[in-house]
Amino acid sequence: TNDLLFNLPVVSTSGFTTQTVNIGAMQNKGLEFSLNSKNFTGDFKWSTGFNISFIKNQVTKLQNNSPIVTDNYHVLQVGQPVGSFYMLQQTGIYQKDSEVPTALYNSGVRAGDVKFLDVNNDGNITAADRVIAGSALPEFFGGISNTINYKNFDLTVLTNFSMGNKIFSYWRGNSYGDGIDGIGGNQFNMLKETTESRWTGEGTSNSVPRAIWATANGNYNKQISTRYLEDGSYFRVKNITLGYTLLPKNNNVVKSIRLYCSAQNLLTITKYKGFDPEVTASIDPRNLGIDAGTVPQSKQFILGMNVKF
Repeated sequence: TNDLLFNLPVVSTSGFTTQTVNIGAMQNKGLEFSLNSKNFTGDFKWSTGFNISFIKNQVTKLQNNSPIVTDNYHVLQVGQPVGSFYMLQQTGIYQKDSEVPTALYNSGVRAGDVKFLDVNNDGNITAADRVIAGSALPEFFGGISNTINYKNFDLTVLTNFSMGNKIFSYWRGNSYGDGIDGIGGNQFNMLKETTESRWTGEGTSNSVPRAIWATANGNYNKQISTRYLEDGSYFRVKNITLGYTLLPKNNNVVKSIRLYCSAQNLLTITKYKGFDPEVTASIDPRNLGIDAGTVPQSKQFILGMNVKF
C-alpha cells in the first residue's frame, strides 16, 4: 500500500494543529490455510473444519524515514508493524540504593523502584529510552469447528485462537499515572496478585515496585512501560450447541422440531490478566491493542426450538 495518509502535527501558529499528508507505504504478506475433513460417516458422522492465517505487516517507507510517534503507546517505524508498541522497557526492580544511577538517585529513585532499560546509557530515563516492545497484530490466528451427528442428535463445537499479539493494560497503568496497579494510591482497588507481589525489601520482588504513591520526581514507577504490556494470546471455546430433532409421524403440518441448548464464550485459556483478550479500545490500526477496561464478551446460555413446517 502506497501514499498512506496521516495527520502530521504542524506548528500551531499556522492556525492548524495537523496537516493531512502522504507519509509512506506499508506491506502485508501472509498465508492462509484451511482444511475440511469427514472423520466418520454413516450413522455416526463427524466432520472437522480448520483454518489458520499467518500475516506479516511492516511499514516500508515514511516521510524522511523518521519514526512517527502516534500516541503515548505506539509508533510508526520503518521495518516494524503498523502501530508497534513503543515504550520504556522494565528490566527489574532496584534492590539496593547503591544500584540506582546517580542522576536517578538525585531525582528521588530508591531501592524498590522500577529499573528501566537505559538505551542511550546517559544514566537517566527519558523518552529517548523507549524501545519497540511488540505489536497488537498476532503472528497467526484461526479457528477449529467440529460437527457431530448421531441419529437425531447433533453437536457443534466452535473454537478460535490468536497467538503472538500484545495488549497494553491501560486499566492497570496509563499515561496519567492512574490505574489499578497504582501501588500506594487510593483512587482504585488493586489486584491481589500485585499487592502481594510488591517489593518490601531486598530480594522480595523483581517485577512489582514498592508501595508508594509517587517517588520524589513524580510518577516514575507509573511511566508507560512493558510493566503493563501483556501477552494477548488465547484459545477460546466460542460456541457449543447440542440439539435433538423430533420427526413427527403422520403430520402434514409440522415436518420437524429441533430442540437445542447453546453456550457462547464458555471457556477462554489465556495468560492475559484482563477480562477479555479479544479487546481493543480503538479500531485505528495505528493504535490497536489498548485495553481500557472494556466490558468483556459475556457468556450466554440459550435454550431454543426450531419448528419446520
